[in-house]
Amino acid sequence: MDADSLELIKSPLGTSILAICYDSLFRCEENQVCTILKLGLRPRESIFWWRVYMDLIPMCGWLHRRGLCADVLCPMGCNQLEELNHVTTQCKKLDEVLRRLEAWGFPTPRFTSLDELKGALKGGLLTKASWPLLYCAAVHLCWGNRNAIRHGKNESTITMMAAKILGSTTHSFFSRNLEQRFTKWALSSGTACAS
Repeated sequence: MDADSLELIKSPLGTSILAICYDSLFRCEENQVCTILKLGLRPRESIFWWRVYMDLIPMCGWLHRRGLCADVLCPMGCNQLEELNHVTTQCKKLDEVLRRLEAWGFPTPRFTSLDELKGALKGGLLTKASWPLLYCAAVHLCWGNRNAIRHGKNESTITMMAAKILGSTTHSFFSRNLEQRFTKWALSSGTACAS
């Protein structure tokens, strides 16, 4: 004989049994965009990165594929095809901004492709690293600078863009990063106080 067992007939949450079964099929899959939404970016940056993940950024290559633009090269003078990998990882202005941040004591990793960046952002979210916020803000600000150039406005300097990135970060991130940097400096110079 079969043993008695409980059977779900009604859900207290108001969802039907069929909806619960259907949702259970997709529990393992997580949308890549969720990574960006969980990082804690500012709203404009979140929307920009959502559009990057969905390949909806109107780059020269993207516009050329739709017959809306004849020039496919990056307007920042990189002499490379402007496409997602270029905008998010390979643009020379982005690299210069990241180098300036690094010189100021805020290191950020470099990537060769958008897929590599996506994996690192997911890992950075899990480890609660501070570099994803800086990196995402740098890409967003470089994109805004690119748009300014494209529309005939003045280009921002590298120092100005790096300062804007640091100005947009929260105070808790700023103090935590500087505290770690000071602690490393104090330990290396031997000026740490003994308790």
